[in-house]
Amino acid sequence: MLGLHLLAAALIAAMTLAGLWQLGSFRDRQALSADEVAAQQPVPLDDVLGPDEAFGAEADRRRVAVEGEYAAPQLLVEPAVGDAQLVTPLLTPTGSAVLVVRGTSPTLAPAPAGPVEVVGTLLPSQARADDPDPDDERVPALNIAQLVGRFDFDVYSGFVILAEQQPVSRLPTVAPPEPEPGLTAGLRNLMYALQWWAFGGFAGFFWWRIVRERARVA
Repeated sequence: MLGLHLLAAALIAAMTLAGLWQLGSFRDRQALSADEVAAQQPVPLDDVLGPDEAFGAEADRRRVAVEGEYAAPQLLVEPAVGDAQLVTPLLTPTGSAVLVVRGTSPTLAPAPAGPVEVVGTLLPSQARADDPDPDDERVPALNIAQLVGRFDFDVYSGFVILAEQQPVSRLPTVAPPEPEPGLTAGLRNLMYALQWWAFGGFAGFFWWRIVRERARVA
C-alpha cells in the first residue's frame, strides 16, 4: 500500500505540474498575441468603420489612421477616476466626424487649424452616464448616442484615442486599453492543461477506489 500511495502521489504531482506548464505556455502565447495586435500597422478608419455603420467587433481596439480638420464644439470628459480628457470632433472627407480624445487637459485647449493626420486606437461608445448639466462642455462619459445632438454633422459610432498626430500634439496622451489577444492564441496549450488535470483527477479517483476496496476487504 505504501508503494501505491507513493505512485499515486507522484502521478498526481506530475500531472498537476504538466498542467501548470501548459497553462504558462497558454499565457505566454496570449501575451505574444496581444503584443502582435499592438504592433499592427494602422489602417484607414473607413476600412474598419464607416460613417454610418454600427460598431463591430472587428473595429474594437484597432489602430487606425484618419485625416481631416478639427471642428467645434469641444468637450471635456470627466471620468469618475482620472484626469479630464479633451475630446474634439475631427471632420473627415466623408462629411462625418469622428470624436478624438486628444489628451488630458483641465480646460478646453485650442485645436490645430487646418488639415491634421491622426493615428490612434478605435474604441466603441462608452456606457451612458447621468449628466447633471447637459448644456455645458463637461460630460461624465463619451457616450456618442447621448452626445450626437450637440453636433451639426454626423458622428461615427466609435471614437479614437490619439497616439500620434501631425502636426504634433502638445497634450499628454491618454493610454488606451490593452489590446485583446486572438481568441485562438494558445488554445491548444489550454486544452492540454485541462487534459493533464483531468488525468490527475482520474489518478486520484482510482487511488481512492483502491484504498477504499482494500479497507473494505480488511
